[in-house]
Amino acid sequence: MDRRGDLFKRLQFSTDTLRSLDKFDLCIELPHMVDATSIFGLLQHLHGVKFLTLNSELVEFLALTMEKHILHSPSPFANLMGLKIYPKFVYVNVYGEQRPLSTEIKNYFLDGSPSASFTFISRKELAMKTRIRIKDYYHEEKMYWLTSMESRGSKCTIT
Repeated sequence: MDRRGDLFKRLQFSTDTLRSLDKFDLCIELPHMVDATSIFGLLQHLHGVKFLTLNSELVEFLALTMEKHILHSPSPFANLMGLKIYPKFVYVNVYGEQRPLSTEIKNYFLDGSPSASFTFISRKELAMKTRIRIKDYYHEEKMYWLTSMESRGSKCTIT
């Protein structure tokens, strides 16, 4: 069996289990390696989920490959209280520049639960947060080494 078939096999769940889930977080790093219809079918079984989290690469892949199915399918998420879509990768996107989520795709996820909260984190927003975290980390490291060197009696300047 090829790698794609292997990944497809891993997406098969018991539909009885899926109906009773409160939270479902689905992150597929390389969605183009999986059959889009299996992902769409999986989403169709999440009737009872209250909180759904998906990576934006997956949502973008579904929008490109399953648009006709999504446009003609009612939202299966009747009990949804919150939807969060976030990027798994900040700089790498095989689908090109990140586009805003289309109204049709957003409706597919939210029409069954109009009062559900919706959180969309863009790659740009995540990149900014990541840069701040990295900057803070390097500042803390710099301060640690300066303090460590000064406690040993060494004079050191790190810029």
